[in-house]
Amino acid sequence: MSLKSRIGQFLLSIGLIALVVFFATVQGGRPVMLALLIGAACAILGLVLVVSGREPPEPSGRFRLLRSARDKLADKSEDKQNT
Repeated sequence: MSLKSRIGQFLLSIGLIALVVFFATVQGGRPVMLALLIGAACAILGLVLVVSGREPPEPSGRFRLLRSARDKLADKSEDKQNT
């Protein structure tokens, strides 16, 4: 796990905690708007960091026969168009 992803997870958790605090203060009758702003900003920034730090998954072996047949068919059609 990269440092960027860890920072993103930390910011995401802080943001969610701040949002819970905001919703608790709304239920109490005196909303703290600063908690909403900090919570939303941290949650969005954390989500961006977590998602951008992901590595793409390795391609699976599913449908390899269909892919190879499709590639062969595409190669044949290319050969026909080139001649």
